[in-house]
Amino acid sequence: GQDTLLQPFSGQRLASIADIDRFLAGMRSDFSERELRSYWDSHRADRSALFGRAVCSDPHAPAYRDQIAREYEQLSGRVLDSYENERTPSIDQGIHLARPFPYDMKHASVAASQMLYTFARVFSLIDFAEGQRLVEFGSGWGNAVFQFAQAGVAVTLVDIEENFLALARERFTRLGMPLECLHGEFNDVELPADTYDYAFFMSAYHHCLDHAELLKKIHRGLKDGGRSIFCGEPIDEAVDVPWGLRMDGESLWAIRHNGWLELGFRESYFRESLLAAGFQVRKHVFTAEKGEVIWIAHKIRPGNFFFDHAAGTGVEQEDYYPPEASPAGRIVFSRKGETRLPLPRFPLDSAAQLSLIEHVDTDAVLRVGADAN
Repeated sequence: GQDTLLQPFSGQRLASIADIDRFLAGMRSDFSERELRSYWDSHRADRSALFGRAVCSDPHAPAYRDQIAREYEQLSGRVLDSYENERTPSIDQGIHLARPFPYDMKHASVAASQMLYTFARVFSLIDFAEGQRLVEFGSGWGNAVFQFAQAGVAVTLVDIEENFLALARERFTRLGMPLECLHGEFNDVELPADTYDYAFFMSAYHHCLDHAELLKKIHRGLKDGGRSIFCGEPIDEAVDVPWGLRMDGESLWAIRHNGWLELGFRESYFRESLLAAGFQVRKHVFTAEKGEVIWIAHKIRPGNFFFDHAAGTGVEQEDYYPPEASPAGRIVFSRKGETRLPLPRFPLDSAAQLSLIEHVDTDAVLRVGADAN
């Protein structure tokens, strides 16, 4: 789940593994989904009390990645192994073929409405066309790609659980729709270059420890101008670390009870990671509820320092036109009325050249200031 971090937390803080286990023992089997989520929301772990002081603060360093892996093993009590820990072996073809999650729940309304709202919003943002190709990472029950395939999109599924892939194959076969399935951990699967129009994640990107490397693979697999779509991902500038294990009650349950890797990302770090992989991202906010923020990252080919160093600073690019490569190898990045470029800090003894080109007969005003936005 996506923890609401912007609100002050007034519930119970968990400072040890014993505290977390007592919290998990308080989950009753007769909880409704709303009661369960309320119980989860009332508990949160204290990161520093659990893990102590971080030994590495650079989120791009191998030592930081290793630090997160050690914290996961401490919290989950398991060795970090996606093939072992991320599986869902309890799938029943007889039940779940007709009633995949969340429809198999006793009270399915909350989860089903969230899922269907997300699908509707994706369709409102993306003009899917027959013959396009989409790859979903962490496809699970196959509910999302089932929707896209009915719009004529050719879909490829990537999942670590073979039972999920078998379930999806049967669902597609019964309707006579084609489907390609790739079994494996996200980074174990090689995508053919320049092949897909879309890559899609629905509450799955945050299960990937080596997510920065995954973005680079997706960039290679997408066609020029292709898009990567992220739904239901825990991305928030208020996250207390650039990226790492989430400390909310639902995530603690998922890590400690199921062994799943549950990461969260600071928004600025997420933007920076996409930029480094060659994407320009737009954030679409419907509400602050789980699953109702959708990120769409466009594949670009960065050609100057702005995209290499500056665009990942968190400046909202919602109103900007997409960048276009010019014949000179530069990139045009502008919007109506105003262009604001977050410039990186240069050493005092260095020099930089900024070229402004105006294509309409009007005065241009240049302001250079210290406000980072």
